[in-house]
Amino acid sequence: MTSGLRLILISNLLTILVTAVAVLVALHLNPSLVETTGDVVTIEQQQHRSLQNEGDCCDCDTGEYIPPPTIPDFCFSSVTTVELESGEKVPMADLRLGDRVLVSMNNKYEPIYSFGHFATKAQAEFVQIRTTASTDTPLEMTPNHLLFVEKKEGAQQEVIPASSVKVGDKVLTGGGTENVFVTSIQTITRTDGAFAPFTPSGTIVTNGIQSSCFATIQDDTAKITLGMSGTALPLNYHQLGVVFEAPHRLYCHLTRNKCTEETYNTEGMSVWVEKPLHGLEWILEQDNTLL
Repeated sequence: MTSGLRLILISNLLTILVTAVAVLVALHLNPSLVETTGDVVTIEQQQHRSLQNEGDCCDCDTGEYIPPPTIPDFCFSSVTTVELESGEKVPMADLRLGDRVLVSMNNKYEPIYSFGHFATKAQAEFVQIRTTASTDTPLEMTPNHLLFVEKKEGAQQEVIPASSVKVGDKVLTGGGTENVFVTSIQTITRTDGAFAPFTPSGTIVTNGIQSSCFATIQDDTAKITLGMSGTALPLNYHQLGVVFEAPHRLYCHLTRNKCTEETYNTEGMSVWVEKPLHGLEWILEQDNTLL
């Protein structure tokens, strides 16, 4: 790639990022701009609906089975655990905004300022990853969710989607400096919800393994590719997620009392994420000549 083309690609990417920032700020300052897919609900309303619908699985008129709604591919399962600053380990389903959780191997804790997705009753396919450090409590995340691995001995850590993890890969643990090995991988389906907590650093330790808070929206790769030609940018989806959420983090930092509650569409996606995500998907699908 020539230096001129590289500059053009970087310029285009910066344009996308600036646009994302502007859209996020505009959406929050003017909520009427958000056209969500269905009713907007809070965490408490979701929990209430889940309790009301506990055991409901069929149409009352026809008796036919109605499965829980399928959710976007960037979440952890309800039983995946995180460590609170108190040392208590809790499942994702019990996390709340403001909880301080372990986010890195140097015992650093940060608050959850948002959930990109919070669905207490939803169906999703998860990649279940067991390691030498988590034999009894495997990590479960959707195929496109990102985590950090070392593919080759001595190689630099890289971020990849769960669907690309292989047996033998090294993963970074949250409580120490050593890497541990992936021992088995399988795919499972759960119907009891899916969750995507966001922390300021963009990382979170789940079942003892350091993971990203973000996911790729281009299957089987963490790299960002533009247009029909598939030109790869020198930026991955973890890095993009951190930048993309910058105005949201800043807003929560400056107005702490405003981020103690959050609203989601009926699929459980945060209104901070829904429309900007659709906009990014549209941009990435366009021919390079439009960028």
